[in-house]
Amino acid sequence: MDHVDLCFENISMVLESKKKNGEGGRKILDGSISGCAKRGRMLAIMGPSGAGKSSVVHALAGRVKEDPKIRVSGRRYVNDAPVAGYSLLPAAFIEQSVNFFPYMTVRETITFRVNLILGSLLSKSARDEMVADLLEQVGLTNSADTIVGNAKVRGISGGEKKRLSIAVEMIASPSLIFLDEPTSGLDSTAATSLVTTLRRLADSGKTVVAVIHQPSQHVFEKFDDLLVVSGGKLMYFGERSKVRSHMENYACGASSEIGTAEHLLDCVSTTPMENESQSDADKRVEKLAQVARSQPLDVRKQKETKSIALSKRGGPRANILTQFKLLLDRSIREVLRAKSVIIIKCVQQISTAIIYGGIYSLGNDQSSIQDRIGLLSLIAIGSSNMAVATSIRSFPKEKAIVSNELAGGMYRTMPYFLGKAISEIPMVVFFNGLFG
Repeated sequence: MDHVDLCFENISMVLESKKKNGEGGRKILDGSISGCAKRGRMLAIMGPSGAGKSSVVHALAGRVKEDPKIRVSGRRYVNDAPVAGYSLLPAAFIEQSVNFFPYMTVRETITFRVNLILGSLLSKSARDEMVADLLEQVGLTNSADTIVGNAKVRGISGGEKKRLSIAVEMIASPSLIFLDEPTSGLDSTAATSLVTTLRRLADSGKTVVAVIHQPSQHVFEKFDDLLVVSGGKLMYFGERSKVRSHMENYACGASSEIGTAEHLLDCVSTTPMENESQSDADKRVEKLAQVARSQPLDVRKQKETKSIALSKRGGPRANILTQFKLLLDRSIREVLRAKSVIIIKCVQQISTAIIYGGIYSLGNDQSSIQDRIGLLSLIAIGSSNMAVATSIRSFPKEKAIVSNELAGGMYRTMPYFLGKAISEIPMVVFFNGLFG
């Protein structure tokens, strides 16, 4: 789809009760969540902590995992046509936590995904041009050859990682972009830079929906529309420019020194303000909820349109040999570039060899046979355990990244496993040779 207008009404999410009679279920979203996200505009989902913001964006994107304990209901419309069921929308979704392979550069990370997703459709020169365009779109050209890094390996900044996560999602050219708290953990400057990138994407015709928590005034003013929730209830939906007057009319006023974002969060919070009792705070929030429910929202234009079925992403586009080659290449890079890990393992092997050599004094007579058997047993067990442990320890570290890539249909499990296992063989041989 070239463009997407997403409308929704009466979205609810209920955590089913364990009781047999079904009573006592917890309402995460109460069914009042309605609104629209339109092409070329940015919709911010805001509210206090625990208000249900992330639940809203996951429900809209159709990313709530199938679970008999969670019941999601409501209606969604893509370009005025109702969506059949509650399927996954064809959209980019940037999670709150961002994970990448730490020793790959920014350019290599994007190139890897471009080759897997579009390798069979574009020539190499076209793929290289696309990578350069993506780097320029998200403002990462200057950091293109810097490794991504993680908590233990120094690389690009947190804001640049968030922009990288946007770049890799933009490979498939989605018209609709969901983001779950993209500015969390970023300072004001990095957050403003990230939202400016989103603003450029929206101005190019994309539809952007983002959960924003305690934004600065600069970040807040980049958005066009607001959907405010509190306690799973709709507090406000409409243009950002009108929210301050709305809160002053139906909740409370504020001095001009207080920013609009801060003011509206105070108004929708159940925490009592100064000189306000808990009962007054509850009444304030309930009044805003009643006003939001009473205001008609035209989110459905073609009531009789036949429902459209949106299928989930298909399987990998690259053939299995291409998958294996790219995954093996990535695994080898990760192994060889982890210099600190290699140094530690070298010291470990040398230390172990010196200890074994100091314990056993071998001769050529009959009495040394038992010592030789014992030493060979230790070496065989130790080498095998170290080889297996190296691979086993690496899988949990990569699980979050690989799970997302597998869920996106980028490649199959077997090419990943074979590539990962084979990439460890050269280092295992080197370490055992050093030990010997």
